[in-house]
Amino acid sequence: MEWVHCHIARQPVPPNERVTGVPGPLSAIVMKLLAKTGEERYQTAAGVEADLRKCLADLEVYGCIDRFPLGEHDGSDRLLIPEKLYGREREIEALIAAFDRVVAQGTTELMFVSGYSGIGKSSVVHELHRCSSRRVACSRPVSSTSTSATPHTRRWARPSRALSLAPHPKRGELGRWRDSLSEALGPNGQLIVNLVPELELVIGKQPPVADSPPQDAQNRFQMVFRRFLGVFAREEHPLALFLDDLQWLDAATLDLLEHLVTHPDVRHLMLVGAYRDNEVSPSHPLLRTLDAIARRERS
Repeated sequence: MEWVHCHIARQPVPPNERVTGVPGPLSAIVMKLLAKTGEERYQTAAGVEADLRKCLADLEVYGCIDRFPLGEHDGSDRLLIPEKLYGREREIEALIAAFDRVVAQGTTELMFVSGYSGIGKSSVVHELHRCSSRRVACSRPVSSTSTSATPHTRRWARPSRALSLAPHPKRGELGRWRDSLSEALGPNGQLIVNLVPELELVIGKQPPVADSPPQDAQNRFQMVFRRFLGVFAREEHPLALFLDDLQWLDAATLDLLEHLVTHPDVRHLMLVGAYRDNEVSPSHPLLRTLDAIARRERS
C-alpha cells in the first residue's frame, strides 16, 4: 500500500535538490518523466532524446545548461485521452477548501458527493486525494483511505495502511505507533481488533472485553473508535476518510458517523461520503442522520 500511495500521490524530490550540481533543466527532464498523469509525461522517446541532446549541446558549447521549454519536439502519433477530470471544478474546489480548513484550523469536516451510479463520484474524490497529497507534501503528511459500506458491516480504515502512509514507519517508529495505540485503546483494544484483525499484529494479543448492556456497549465502542482515529488524526498528521455507498449504511454505523462529526474531541479529520441520491428517499436513515448532525451544529 505504501508503494501504491507513492505512485499515485507522493511527489519525488527533484534530482537537483538531492545532489548539488545537477543542472536544473536536466532535473526538470527527470521530473517530467516521473509526472503522475500520462499527459504531463513525455509521449515519445524522440522527445526525450531531443531535450537531452539540447542539454548536451549547451554543456559542450557554453559549459552550462540554460533553461528551455521541454517537449517542443515531443509530438505523439496517437491520440492520448487526458486523465484530468473536467467539468467538476466547483465540486473539487469545495472539497479542497474543506480539507484546507482541516489542515489549517484542525476542524472536523463532513462532505458529501451524491449522484447516480457511474456518474463519477469516486473520480471527484480521487481529485481531492491527488490535490491534498500535493498540498501537504511541503508542510505535513496526510493519511487517507477509502472504504465501501455494505449492509450490516463496517469496513473502516485498515491500520496497516494508515501506518504505511506519510511516511512508512521504520522498526523504531512501529514501536511508537504501538505505544500510542495501546495508550489510546487501553483495556478495550479487542473491540478494534474485532473490527480490524490486522491491528493485532501491531498491538499484540488483547484481553477480552467485559459484556455490558447494549447501550453501554455502543457508547463504549464509539469512545474507543474515536480514540483509535485520534491516534492518526493529529495536527501534524491530518486524516481523510472516504466512505462510499452510504445509502447502504446500517443504523449503528450512522450513529458512529454522527458521533465522530459532533464530538468535540475529534479534530484534524475530514470525512467524505458518497451516496446514490436516487436510492435515498426523504425518510432514508442517512438523511435523518444528516438532519440530526445539522441540528446539533446549530445548537
